[in-house]
Amino acid sequence: MERVVDVLIAATRPVIMVGGGAITSEASDQVLMLAERCQIPVVTTWNGKSAFPEDHELFAGCVGQTGTMTGNAIASSADVVISVGRRDSDRFPSQRPLGALRNVLPRDAIIVAGWGNTQGAVE
Repeated sequence: MERVVDVLIAATRPVIMVGGGAITSEASDQVLMLAERCQIPVVTTWNGKSAFPEDHELFAGCVGQTGTMTGNAIASSADVVISVGRRDSDRFPSQRPLGALRNVLPRDAIIVAGWGNTQGAVE
């Protein structure tokens, strides 16, 4: 957990990326609390659209092929990605999957929470 805190403190452009698993696991309240406490923008996948209130000031849009320009821009420029309830998918060509992020971000800059086939650096 100490590594997670260190990564977040050092981050200059963090983003929370939320997928449908956050809805399934009923983690929406925890995502909201984390975003508000740390003032981190949130983007959602198509399946995670209702996991975070779209009228919230920290909501930055959706990512992926059906995402928004803002959501995709913020996600692709992040220096730390906190991934909650989502999985890597090649169906989202405009979204850098975690595997691609690992090529440009330090290993410790990807934090994964949740289940599925997502592989994370700091779990």
